[in-house]
Amino acid sequence: MKYFIDSAKLEEIQYAYEYWGIDGITTNPKHIQASGHSFAEVLEQLAAWAAKEGLEGWKRFPISVESDPHLNDWRQICEAGRKLAAISPNYVVKIACTEPGLIAARKLEQEGIRTNITLVFSPSQAIAAAKTGALFVSPFVGWKEANGEDCSH
Repeated sequence: MKYFIDSAKLEEIQYAYEYWGIDGITTNPKHIQASGHSFAEVLEQLAAWAAKEGLEGWKRFPISVESDPHLNDWRQICEAGRKLAAISPNYVVKIACTEPGLIAARKLEQEGIRTNITLVFSPSQAIAAAKTGALFVSPFVGWKEANGEDCSH
C-alpha cells in the first residue's frame, strides 16, 4: 500500500514526509490554487523538492499531477500528459476516468509515461482504469452516496 498526501503546499508535504512517512504526493487544481502559487510554480517546486530530498523518479516517490481536466479529446490529453511527464521523472500523469481519459492513459502507458486514473466512482470504472495499465487508480469511495446520489442498484 502507498500512503500519499493530497496537497500542493510544500510545508504540508515536508511535514508529512518527515513525520508520517508518506510514499508520494497527489495534487489537483484545487490544491494548487490553495497553495497560492501558479500551476507552473507548483510543478517546479514539487520537482525541486523531490530532487533536494534525493527522491528522484516515480518508482522512488511518485507525484501525481493532473492534466487539464477540461480536455475531452484523448489526443490532447496525451499531449498534455507528455508535457507534464517531461518536467520531472517523479511525475505521474493524473487523468480523469472518462472514455477519452482511459484511451489517453492506455496510450501514455504504452509510451512508458505512468498514469493515475482519478475520479473513479464505481467498481466498473476501477476495472476499466486498471485495464489501461495505469500505475494508480484513485477511487472516490462513498462520494456519490455522500452527495445524494442513489447508488442502491
